[in-house]
Amino acid sequence: IVDDDELVQALSDLPLVPTQDGEWNTPGNTYYCTDELREVLGNNTSYWVDEKRLDPSRSTRAFIEQLGLRSKPSAAHLAHRILQIAEGEPSKQAIDKCEIAFYKACDLFDDWKRSDAGELEEFKDMLSGKDCLPSHKDNEKWHAPQELYAPYRLEAFSSQANILPFRGPPKLKRELLDELNITIEPETELVVNHLVHCIETETKPAKTVYQILNERSGKDDAAEEITELADLGCIYDESHGTYLRPNQLFWTAPSLGDRAFKVLNTRTE
Repeated sequence: IVDDDELVQALSDLPLVPTQDGEWNTPGNTYYCTDELREVLGNNTSYWVDEKRLDPSRSTRAFIEQLGLRSKPSAAHLAHRILQIAEGEPSKQAIDKCEIAFYKACDLFDDWKRSDAGELEEFKDMLSGKDCLPSHKDNEKWHAPQELYAPYRLEAFSSQANILPFRGPPKLKRELLDELNITIEPETELVVNHLVHCIETETKPAKTVYQILNERSGKDDAAEEITELADLGCIYDESHGTYLRPNQLFWTAPSLGDRAFKVLNTRTE
């Protein structure tokens, strides 16, 4: 172990570590290869320590670890991995690989936020404006982060926007999405238009459509858009499998034949 901070810094900037591509790299850009790292970063041999060319002693390993050898993916390498994947078509396999790398960025977000190394800014800068993330139901092209919406309750507006398809809520980091300028909440107009789309295509809407509209009904900036639905058959009736106008529904049973109906279930959860 070197007991000299200036010397450690000087050495850490040098390509001292032999890598599996036959070259040498700096400690801060290399890792001991593991299955987990290979899955996240791909098999980039310039990242992996060539243990055949490195002294296997514990002291050597401790030395290069002191110089900054990594055990977790760097922000730059994760961003590079995402960009690399996006060089091909957004096939299911490619999207799955992108999702793995993106989730790892979510895992590391808090570390990046606490660090003074500027990794979060580097990750953002490398992806900003780049068509590198997939969109829900779009198998033709990649999208820049700022073109996308977060996947929270996506079934309430899925026909109206490009939506990040990664739907592992425990894994997604809302703060990272926000940092990347991915829109977190859909505008009310998108939800209204999605409901109109469901009406026009005679498809059953998700209950979250009505949940969101109900949540926003008392807000001045959304009320006008929602009231535009008043004259439409916009309430899906489960028992009849069709849409009804609001003025066709009553809390108590009406005596108007098939022209009016009682609300059967007011629950939206």
